[in-house]
Amino acid sequence: DLLYNLALYKSFNDSLDEKALKFSSNHFSDDKEYSRAAKSYYLLGNLYEARKNFGQAAVSQTKGIEMAEKAKDNYSLGLCEMSLWAVYGKIYDTNRQIIAAKNAQEAFDKCDRNDWKIYATLNLATAFNNNGNSDSAIIIANEIINNPVNWKDSILLGAPMKSLHYPQWILTIHCQ
Repeated sequence: DLLYNLALYKSFNDSLDEKALKFSSNHFSDDKEYSRAAKSYYLLGNLYEARKNFGQAAVSQTKGIEMAEKAKDNYSLGLCEMSLWAVYGKIYDTNRQIIAAKNAQEAFDKCDRNDWKIYATLNLATAFNNNGNSDSAIIIANEIINNPVNWKDSILLGAPMKSLHYPQWILTIHCQ
């Protein structure tokens, strides 16, 4: 059930099976297969978020975080925190959004997933901006822009400026 739903999710198919995900979440939790339980809760939380059921989405992602911590699975932990960041953004809880972005950043750093850490960092800048702390948001966005590793990805480079509502010409001048 988990693999089937993971395949649906990765292929952008919206027909995740809630019943199967609930079953796999409970089954893997009971069997102490915490990494798989974390992934099940992650998918279940994303299903609830897509249905705009943000309370259940937050609960599922929080359970996913708990399972990932038990498994010492930092990648799953980061994924659940990133999804929780999105839920908090939709319910306008910017303080918790900042915390979730920082936690995702830390988790991806621990498992050496710099590709995901960059997006968590971008989410952190966005959360600070949403919270009205534009100075911190700009500092974080500049860290992304000034890192030469990121220069090969123009979409990634444009994202900090777009999220902070800066005109594209600032990015063009900065990168010349």
